[in-house]
Amino acid sequence: MNQSNGTISRVSFMKIPAEESRFRPPWYLRSGHIQTILGPYALKRSVVLQTSRIEVPLLGNQGSTYLYDSLPNAVDPLEKRQAETSGVLLIHGLGGDHSSPYLTRIASQLLALGKRVIRIDLPGCGLSARLSDRAAHAGCTDELAGILRWIRSQLGIESIQIAGFSLGGNITLKLLAEQKDFDSQHPGEMPEIVRSVVVAPPIDLAICSGLIEQGFNQVYNRFFLKLLKKLARQRAEQWPRWKAIHQANRQPIKTIRQFDDIYTAQIGGFQNASDYYSQCATINRLHEIDTPTSMLMDHHDPIVPASLLDEASIPKCIEVTTSRRGGHIGYFYRPDGAKLTCWMDEWVVSKLMAP
Repeated sequence: MNQSNGTISRVSFMKIPAEESRFRPPWYLRSGHIQTILGPYALKRSVVLQTSRIEVPLLGNQGSTYLYDSLPNAVDPLEKRQAETSGVLLIHGLGGDHSSPYLTRIASQLLALGKRVIRIDLPGCGLSARLSDRAAHAGCTDELAGILRWIRSQLGIESIQIAGFSLGGNITLKLLAEQKDFDSQHPGEMPEIVRSVVVAPPIDLAICSGLIEQGFNQVYNRFFLKLLKKLARQRAEQWPRWKAIHQANRQPIKTIRQFDDIYTAQIGGFQNASDYYSQCATINRLHEIDTPTSMLMDHHDPIVPASLLDEASIPKCIEVTTSRRGGHIGYFYRPDGAKLTCWMDEWVVSKLMAP
């Protein structure tokens, strides 16, 4: 892989040993672009029953955010106890929140299998935007660690699994790499993280921000940028910091990197986008992870290609599965000619339910 100023001049298939998935879409869905574009629209959100919305304070008096806690119907006392003291935390990606379609579909499946499921609004996302002027970014692990400590102390959850998607996947990996530091600072205060699952984590943020500016990928740049700029305008109406940045900026924002330079970096306490990308990338920190982790990457993901792993040092605790023509958080197919469904959902649930 050749890198120059955050761009890729050649994307090759990854060279590290990995399990090749059995995902096989029909001919009319065999495009990473089609799968990516269909992602938010192909399947409806599932209705997640028995959900409680809980406001959770963020560290340092930085406002709060929402968790969405769902308990399964457990009748047996032992199953009820297990459901109450263990659970799965689902973390959405850029521009999403707890109601993102892939989160609600996976949450519904896990609840049916007896798992307690907690979906999070990353700081400043969804309805949580009215609770804090923080902005979700790829390295907000201090906030996530604080939320996990709250989950243990207030909800009684002693062990947890984490599934992170896209941006949420990078946050998950960074948390796992830093876990020893968190445990030494706050021994016994976080639930035990027994397993993690990550899908399409942008482990090299500079590369990914460059990719999204190239060729057809500019479609995704415009999609995410339109969403982010709309959220920035809305937040400027409520929060002084956002208003000051909004009023001070007179240059048109045309790329995700420019948005990160102007908004994400300043709100997140970074010098600029380059500093943000450098501090929050996990490609050089994967070897620090010792939690059993399953990672799914696609060769035809236009935003986070599997080739990002070519230069990574993968520890034995990380099991890598690669796929072809799944796109970015897509993976739609018709098993045996049945109705359209999402292979990614099945893969994530199977990994979380593994003994």
